[in-house]
Amino acid sequence: MNKTILVTGGGGYIGTVLVKNLLDRGYTVTVLDNFAKGNCLPEHQRLKIFKGNILNKKMIALAVKGNSRLIHLAGISDGRAGKLNPKLTKKTNFDAFKLIIDIAASAGIKRFLNMSTFGVYGNEYKCELTENLQINPQEPYSENKAQTEIITNKYNSADFLTMNIRLAMVFGLSPQMRFDFLVNTLIKTAVEKKELTIIGGKQRRPQIQIKDAVDYLTKIINADREKISGQTFNLGTINPSVEEMAEEIKNTAKFKVKINYLPEQKLENSFVLNSEKFFNIIKKEQIKKISYTSYKINKIYGVG
Repeated sequence: MNKTILVTGGGGYIGTVLVKNLLDRGYTVTVLDNFAKGNCLPEHQRLKIFKGNILNKKMIALAVKGNSRLIHLAGISDGRAGKLNPKLTKKTNFDAFKLIIDIAASAGIKRFLNMSTFGVYGNEYKCELTENLQINPQEPYSENKAQTEIITNKYNSADFLTMNIRLAMVFGLSPQMRFDFLVNTLIKTAVEKKELTIIGGKQRRPQIQIKDAVDYLTKIINADREKISGQTFNLGTINPSVEEMAEEIKNTAKFKVKINYLPEQKLENSFVLNSEKFFNIIKKEQIKKISYTSYKINKIYGVG
C-alpha cells in the first residue's frame, strides 16, 4: 500500500484530527486548505501543506501530485451555512468538487473518498435510513452533496476507485474546535450556563465521535477493492434522542445542570441512520454507552 494521501479541508474540524490519525499511522500527508480560521496542524516531516483555494486548478494539481489516495473534506460543512449562502455553497461544494475529482483521476490518484452527509435522505422518511432508499435532499448543502455523489460514482473505474460516505453528526474535541454542532453546543451551554433548554427531546439525531469517524475513514479507504469500489456507505455509531444527550451530559458533569423541557414543535423529525453496510466491512468498535465523557468537560473547562 502506498501510504501517501491528500486531505482537502485538512485544516478544519474533522480534517485536523484526521491528519493526526494518518501521521500516527505512518502516512505521508498532504493538506490543501485555505486555513480561513488559522492553521492548527502540527509541524511534521511527513506533512506537506498547500494554502489556497480549492477552485485554483494549479494549486489542486500541485497538491494532488505524488499521492495515491484522496479524502475530500473541503467545503461548506453544514446545512445552516449552506442556506445562508447558496451560491457560495454551490461554488465551493460542487464546482470545486468537479475540478478536484477530475484532476485527481487524471493525476494517478488510486482511491478517492468523497465525504457526503446523511442529509441527502431529506426529512420525509419515518424508517431507518439505509443506502437503498431514494435520496431526497431538501436544502442547498445536501443538494450539492447529492450531486457530488452522482459524479463520484461515474468516475469509479479499475484505475480510480471511488466511494461516498454519508456521515452522521460529529461531536468531540478538535484542534479546530466547532461549537455549532449539536452535542458540542449542548456541552458548551451546560458548562457556561449550568442549564439546558430542550424543545421536545424525543427526536433522534445520528452521531459519531470525531476520533471514531477519522479512524473509520482511514480504514475504509484501504479496505478490499471489491467491497468498496463504487459504493456509498452510511457512517454513524449511535442514534440517541436529544433528551438522552442532555441527560448524559447532566449525569457526566461534576456540577449541577438543570434541564428545562419545552413542548415539542410541530413537524419535528427524527433520524435513525443504519450503518450496517459499513460495519459489515469494517468491524465496529464496542460502544459501552452514549458516552460523551471523552469530552472530559470538567477538566477542559476547569469547572466542577
